[in-house]
Amino acid sequence: MRAITVEVAGRPPTPNSRRDWHQTYRDNQIWKDRAWIAAMDALQRDLWPVQTTMLAGKRPEPRLIADKPMQFAALDVTIIVPDDRDRDLDNGIASLKPLIDGCVSARIVVDDSTRHLIEFRVRFVKQARVSKVLLRFDEQEQPGSLGL
Repeated sequence: MRAITVEVAGRPPTPNSRRDWHQTYRDNQIWKDRAWIAAMDALQRDLWPVQTTMLAGKRPEPRLIADKPMQFAALDVTIIVPDDRDRDLDNGIASLKPLIDGCVSARIVVDDSTRHLIEFRVRFVKQARVSKVLLRFDEQEQPGSLGL
């Protein structure tokens, strides 16, 4: 079974932050891109070697020699906060959407639906002067029928 941890510095804004829809869209794209970069770095560092291929008239593009993205995974998220303030759990979970989308774009896991992310845990941890999010994907066996 494979496992990979993606570390994203900072924390995305929560849904309660006061922004118009344009700014919300831009912020989500920025955080999705940050997560994609962190996920690609984690993939290249931890799992698969990198092979470069020359594309006609372009710079070499890194390609992953990937088995396949995880079909079924458990996601354990640690949100590291710099202070002791109480946090609203549902806002913390909602702010993770662009980060999870970035990891799906990096092909860590096939999809972020409940069919493929079969477990999801979130916790807040205090660490002085640090703000970041750790997303740990643990590959799982194919789950049994849920009977839904």
